[in-house]
Amino acid sequence: MVKLIPVKYHRLDYPAGINPTVQEVSGVFGKERLEPCSKKLSLHTEFSFGSRNLQKGPVSRYPCLCRSQKNGIPQLWKSRQWAKEFAEYVMEFCGDQIPSILEVHPPFAEYSSLESFLDVYSVFEEQIKPVYREVRILVENRYGTQYQPSPFVFSRLDSFLELSSRLDRSGLQLKMAFDVPQLLSAHRIRPSTSSSIQEMLEALTAVRKNILGIHLWGKGPNGGAHCGDLNSYFRGKQAVKRLLLNSLYRLLDDDSPRYFVPEVNSCQADLDSIVGDLLESGFTFI
Repeated sequence: MVKLIPVKYHRLDYPAGINPTVQEVSGVFGKERLEPCSKKLSLHTEFSFGSRNLQKGPVSRYPCLCRSQKNGIPQLWKSRQWAKEFAEYVMEFCGDQIPSILEVHPPFAEYSSLESFLDVYSVFEEQIKPVYREVRILVENRYGTQYQPSPFVFSRLDSFLELSSRLDRSGLQLKMAFDVPQLLSAHRIRPSTSSSIQEMLEALTAVRKNILGIHLWGKGPNGGAHCGDLNSYFRGKQAVKRLLLNSLYRLLDDDSPRYFVPEVNSCQADLDSIVGDLLESGFTFI
């Protein structure tokens, strides 16, 4: 059985009968304060898509975080000092609210590697865990960015396999958040190359023990990310959509609960459609 723990994303509600107890809240650089959260808090930290105002909000008080940028785009996990300041930033930003989940994002290959990332990240975990003892920390695979020319170190299938292997040997408590569409985008998978979907998700079975979160979203008719459902994502090709959902079910079918984040920025109908597709495919929300 595939068990999903629903996380509320922005202000859209899940269909009747699904009642999330966790709320995702933004904690990106340049934001001045944490939004009040009546549910358990999942803090979505800086993801380095575009430039940020590093002179605004709590981040402005951390010199290494502010220096670590290229054309205003934050360079994550740049050094061990960066990790130390990032832990202090997160704790200051959260204030009296205690996060249940922290979602972090990988560095760029221009200055880092998976080995270097985990070495730097270990400083962050060492600082954070004594304060937030029960927090689950997840790193999300990333693809889209305005940062040029370097990709993220955690983006493609091979990086999932390498990261999982390194985590097993590291003793760290870090887990992975699997953003499904970003992996497809990293491999340039389109409806016409749908056979690769099944192959990739089968390959991920070997590392699913380190996957604790799932992100899913659609694209609009014009290709806009996070705007649409799986029908528009796959251009109405129902066979390809079913292939993805069935392959995802087989990947996650180990009875281990995982956090589910529906990153839908468009409308309620798109969220309802994605959740409906999951329910029809046998996924269970707990």
